[in-house]
Amino acid sequence: MREILFRAKRIDNGDWIYGDLIQKIDCVKIRESEADINRIAKSYVVIPETVGQFTGLTDKNGKKIWEGDILRSVYGELTDDDVFIDTVVFHEGCFCGEINNEGITMYGSFKDITECEVIGNIHEEVTK
Repeated sequence: MREILFRAKRIDNGDWIYGDLIQKIDCVKIRESEADINRIAKSYVVIPETVGQFTGLTDKNGKKIWEGDILRSVYGELTDDDVFIDTVVFHEGCFCGEINNEGITMYGSFKDITECEVIGNIHEEVTK
């Protein structure tokens, strides 16, 4: 079974929280993932715009790839023309890379990526 996780920034301190998504009438919460069965998992109100789902994929460094992440992707041979900066989005039923090029939005599958690396996300500064 695949791992279904969400992340979002806590509204009280801006830290990332990872776990189960809880949508209520008046707020959105994430209930933290807890490995210790002797501890009750806490839920935190989060900023709804920062909610993103885990794609089930990891980058070349083993880092989990989340919706909203920004990836440096290499397609084929390593040349300047083959390096793209993709934003991970959920589009038409699947996670894919979104590339904006001169006002044109293109979507690409991750299956052709020979190497990719998370360099940030749309909610924080990108580190190249």
